[in-house]
This record gives sequence, C-alpha cells and structure tokens, in this order.
Amino acid sequence: FITDPNVVGSEDVCVARWIAPRDGKYLVQGTFHAGDAGLNDYFIIQNGTSQLLQALNSGTDSTFKTLLTLAAGDTLDFVSGAGEDGGAGDTTPLDAVIIENPSCQQIGIYPELDWNQDCYVDIYELAVFAESWLTCNDPRNPEQCPPPTE
Repeated sequence: FITDPNVVGSEDVCVARWIAPRDGKYLVQGTFHAGDAGLNDYFIIQNGTSQLLQALNSGTDSTFKTLLTLAAGDTLDFVSGAGEDGGAGDTTPLDAVIIENPSCQQIGIYPELDWNQDCYVDIYELAVFAESWLTCNDPRNPEQCPPPTE
C-alpha cells in the first residue's frame, strides 16, 4: 500500500496497485468493506486515468465485478480515502480477486444455447434439441411445444 495524495483529489488516500502480467482478459471482483466507522471514498482506477468505480461517502460495503481487456503492464489502483466526515483513521478492508482468462461460469455469461451452462454448445444441447424436435416439430402450433429441459 502506498499513500499518494495525487492519485485522487487532495486528500490522503491508500492505494493498492495491481499490474497486469500479460495481455488478456481479466475478471476483477471483490468488495471494499465498510471497516470500523465513518464514511469512506472508494475508487478503482485503470492506468491512472480511467475511473472504473467511484463510491463517495460510503458507510456500507461496495462490491464490484467487471471484465477488462488489459495489456501487459496496465495498472489497476484500488483506492480508499476518508469521506466527508473526515475520519482519516477509518479502516477499509479490501477483498479483491483478479482472474486471468476467466471461464464463462466465473463471469456468469453463457453462450445463448448453452442450456446446461458448461460454457459449450455441444452434443448435450444437440441431444436436447433432437429430443424436443421429435416431440414437437410443427411451427404452426408452437404453444404445444414445451421448452427444452435438462
């Protein structure tokens, strides 16, 4: 952690910096916890210029989850500072996880026809489709067709 009043505004802040080891996609998720007392300002800043998260005068946990495409050497600064109550001695626990090349399950976004949510549209989905096709293949009566099931 470093204290750098030039990162955000003129207040003293605490910064945890992470540096991308290589080009790729990264899932960044976690929580700035409220800590012991008082209000806090939270930020996540990419490469010293792009603000990915801003939570001002927060007295509660601030969670975050974002998927980023980063180049080797890009930085993410996790920044905490005192809120308007001036409580400069407040604690702000940070719980952050950064996953390189996350799976669709970790991101929570699946291919459209991935009915079993295993990140692939494969023989399983084909079998479900074929079974459904055998029981319902009349496009003029779609209400008689149940949705696919696992």
